[in-house]
Amino acid sequence: MVKRVIRAALYVVLLTVLPAHAAERPDDSRQTVTVMTQNLYFGADLGPVLGAPDFPALVAAVGATFAAAQATNIPARLEAVADEIVKVRPDVIGLQEAALWRTGPFTPPLRTEATTVAFDFIDLLLSALAARGLDYDVIAVTSNLDAQVPGFTADGLQEIRLTDRDAILVRSASVGGRLQWSPPDVRTGHFDVNVTLVSPAIGTLTIPRGWASVDFTLRDSTFRFLTAHLETVSAAVQVAQAQELLLGPLDTSLPLIFVCDCNSSANGQGPDATPTYAMLVGAGLGDAWAQARSHAPGFTCCQRADLLNAPSELSERIDLVMVRGEIDVNGARLVGARPGDRTVTAPRVWPSDHAGVAARLELTGFGHRGR
Repeated sequence: MVKRVIRAALYVVLLTVLPAHAAERPDDSRQTVTVMTQNLYFGADLGPVLGAPDFPALVAAVGATFAAAQATNIPARLEAVADEIVKVRPDVIGLQEAALWRTGPFTPPLRTEATTVAFDFIDLLLSALAARGLDYDVIAVTSNLDAQVPGFTADGLQEIRLTDRDAILVRSASVGGRLQWSPPDVRTGHFDVNVTLVSPAIGTLTIPRGWASVDFTLRDSTFRFLTAHLETVSAAVQVAQAQELLLGPLDTSLPLIFVCDCNSSANGQGPDATPTYAMLVGAGLGDAWAQARSHAPGFTCCQRADLLNAPSELSERIDLVMVRGEIDVNGARLVGARPGDRTVTAPRVWPSDHAGVAARLELTGFGHRGR
């Protein structure tokens, strides 16, 4: 339930275990690809924002929320995520909640957009990876909610702006990347069905969510990789969004890799027990974790909002790597799920409120060029 409050409020304001470095030494006689999904977590519990009774209370709540996000030490968290990526060296990464926090002067009555970058999660992650000798290219970004509300900060009253993004990263060809693509192979989009929330102080807001996909070629085969972040507040909206994917970008004859924070419990239990997971499986998508490690729970959600808890509080598996077509699952592992994966600097916090999932996959069909 904590996770649901976090998501709803936030949107209103605005392996078989994979061996380390497995993707660095591929067997050229086999078409293997390592993929990863990771929700980076905006960084705050915004329940007080959603429940703010009036504008002064909203301003106070927004300032407190931004301070709480800063207190999670976002740069250190992205360093910790980079450390996890180094362990598996994925060829492709699907990111959710790849946030962009910005600030700006509060100048009523003509308010202007906040443009001063406080935290760009994608840039922070890329810089941390480059410092570790791993270069990735950002080849798809979907900007979803983009909301701005004034709040009190250490510099006084400022505009605070949050942009929610999904993104796809791929290992740079200059450092051994093996995948090929071209601009026409990249697609992004938003769902037609989205949740609408009502806040006493803000009013009615529709919260856009979206997806991003790329058709990659690896040696003789082409496959589709897609990432999405499905709704958590409304199960009915979530199901509708999954149906849109199945009738849209997931409707392909290509071998398919779908990674997501699907917000649907894989075992049908817990606060995120929705029909979506079963619907995806029923549409022919295989669960990589279930195939590789069926006896392990593989929990990916969720740590406390402040990320200070120890031990882990993960209790649901809602972050998924799913496959369809001529793809074998050779291994899967969680990343960022062990106490030792927390940030090095004090206070030690989890890299995200979600664990990530990495999977090593093998394309078993050759010469596949369908769409």
